[in-house]
Amino acid sequence: MRPALRVSIVVITLCTLVHPKPVHAQPVRAKEWKVFCLPEKHLDVGWSYLPADALDQGYPGSVEEFQNFSLARAIFIRDHTNQNPSDARYRYPPDARFRWFVDAAWQIEQLQKYNPRLIPKLRQLINDGEFSYNPMYANLHTMMLGHEQLMRSMAYGRVLENNGFRRSYVASASDAFSVGWGYASMLASAGIKYFIKATSYTGPSVTPGITDGMVQPAPLFRWVGPDGKKVLFFYYGRYYEMGGNHGEPLNEAIVRSNVEKYEKLSREGKWPYDAFPLFGSDADWGIPDMDSSKFIREWNESNPSIRLKMATPEEFFEYIEANFADKVPDGVTGGWGVSHDVEENTFAKPGARARANDHALLAAEAFSALAALRHGTVYLADELRQAWLKQVVYHEHSFGYLNTGPSPESLRQYAWKNRLTEQVRDFAASVLGPAMNSIAAQVSSEGEQRIAVFNSLSFPRTGLVDVPLSDKMIPGQVRVVDVDTKRTMPSQVWDSGGRRVARFMAAPVPAVGYKSFRIEQGSDSSSVPVRVDAAARTLENQLYRVTLSADGSIASVFDKEVKAELFDATGSLSGNQFIFKDDNWRDHSPKAAAITVENAGSIGSSLKAESPPMGIFPRITRSYTLCDGQKRLEIRNSFTKEPGTSNSAETVFYAFPFAMPQGVFHIDIPGVVAKYPDEFRRETHWTYMPAQSFVSVSNDRMNVVLATREAPNFVFRSMRKYFQHQPLPDTPRTTIFAMPLSKQTVNKHDYDAEGGT
Repeated sequence: MRPALRVSIVVITLCTLVHPKPVHAQPVRAKEWKVFCLPEKHLDVGWSYLPADALDQGYPGSVEEFQNFSLARAIFIRDHTNQNPSDARYRYPPDARFRWFVDAAWQIEQLQKYNPRLIPKLRQLINDGEFSYNPMYANLHTMMLGHEQLMRSMAYGRVLENNGFRRSYVASASDAFSVGWGYASMLASAGIKYFIKATSYTGPSVTPGITDGMVQPAPLFRWVGPDGKKVLFFYYGRYYEMGGNHGEPLNEAIVRSNVEKYEKLSREGKWPYDAFPLFGSDADWGIPDMDSSKFIREWNESNPSIRLKMATPEEFFEYIEANFADKVPDGVTGGWGVSHDVEENTFAKPGARARANDHALLAAEAFSALAALRHGTVYLADELRQAWLKQVVYHEHSFGYLNTGPSPESLRQYAWKNRLTEQVRDFAASVLGPAMNSIAAQVSSEGEQRIAVFNSLSFPRTGLVDVPLSDKMIPGQVRVVDVDTKRTMPSQVWDSGGRRVARFMAAPVPAVGYKSFRIEQGSDSSSVPVRVDAAARTLENQLYRVTLSADGSIASVFDKEVKAELFDATGSLSGNQFIFKDDNWRDHSPKAAAITVENAGSIGSSLKAESPPMGIFPRITRSYTLCDGQKRLEIRNSFTKEPGTSNSAETVFYAFPFAMPQGVFHIDIPGVVAKYPDEFRRETHWTYMPAQSFVSVSNDRMNVVLATREAPNFVFRSMRKYFQHQPLPDTPRTTIFAMPLSKQTVNKHDYDAEGGT
């Protein structure tokens, strides 16, 4: 353990020798309170310290070292307070005997890895109900995680059950800012009955309306998920209510102030119970000690109207369920947030890789399972589970101490996060490739060069397929033939991100099955159905007519079916306009672009807009594609930025000012498609929202969907700064801003320091 940590532990340990202040008897109160004291040690992975297996040579500390020490000490203190010595001065009555809550399943996994001799003892304490644990793997500060990552956050809890630990029915998200609707349904689906949430940010500028835990309808309610599933939910204002961030013990002032808070809630009709919890005693830097048990023992000897009880979270929730179940209100659905998602946008490249990993891992699991069932190949269940857990821990506390600038500490943390995403990417490829090859080996080729298009979904699909062209194929002389029908499919050679591919329409591919196509040399004599004119900057198919502005943004998208313009031409913004906000929040956008035809053939056509260098961006590229008969405009954006050097607040937006009078926004977030902002809890202002797949804007006439292959943050109606939670302007304009890169928060330094695209 590094010297700085050793010193802090000595100081905290010495503090445990100081006896609490004498407690004086108080008059009996109108309501006799039962106070459940629920100690725990908050987990920071990649914030307080780095994991041991990610440390560079010469770096002495690790988060496992600190967390394992704390957990071992909690076990020791429990044993000490559970003794029954002959001297009553050292005896602890049942209510004062030490209890513990393990803040995240990650802590138990590390104990198993580095201190396995303590596992049997911990398991016994948990199974006896003296300790309890959170089956969620880590503390997630973001909604940038995907649907699957959200569900996989509970995966290690099942591993613990399989290893003899009793099932936990309580989960927590301590020091967590963003909690989406999907949590309630995800927790209930995993067998969780109770949920605790807190954040260290409770000021009105950050989370207005939830200061001191005064949420509506009350700090305790049944949180209803979008599918109707419920968990009994408690919100508390800070994650170290029992003491302080450095492990300061419970004291009289804390008890008195909380009794006053809950008596006020009781008078207001928001707290019809005779009990409340105090959760957490040892936050980022504290370690467990006996002072809280000593304080409870002495307090209870002289305060009959306020009884303190050392407990696990389940004991508090079970007490409420047993005595007040009919008085617990249902809370409205919705999520919380001051969104840490904007921090993840500081790191565009690893973030994009992490989101791509979701899709790669799902494909690897699906095809590996099919190959195992059909052909007897090995299914790497444990390795796949570990890959998903790396996906989860990537989001744990965002990116740690990166507010310190490009120090060796913060650069190591950034490198670790990068490695997590690279390891998952490489592992997914190592599983997916062999699985697909084993399936492909069973498909007859009859000596021809064939492509088997496989559909892993439960319904038939038709879609575009891109196949990399071999060196033997001559661009412009490729034909794609359906092997079964002998029909030549519409196809063309396509420039896709600098590589040449054969793009064709595969139709229809059966459910959980495949369809074979032959790629051969030859010409496709089909016409070019999508008209494209670089000089006029126009692109047109049967359903849309697209016109670009001279700067490469969208001047018009005219819907021929609805006979309506989709983009608002009356304002100052144009469609897909690139906007760079500098330190002074001034706008910078390209003024011109070279517009050329990129693709034209029987499948579709594209216009490419290449802007001249602008500020720190030597290259800004936008391309637009319409395909034959499809009501979809494909947009491909990329920009190259110079290496980051400044402590700045730079942000990049793309604007989508849709012509949708009185339009209503919906957004696809983990677990729900929600109306924005009406269906979000009123206790918090959402400045940024990361979409999983799409956002939409609609009125009673039409609907426009802005879909994304990745999950950038979106801002609605106006570009806003982080921590400037403005009321939504009362305007009929329905503009959406996609925000792929931001340096507005504590993580202002650009850790893609080499720059790039």
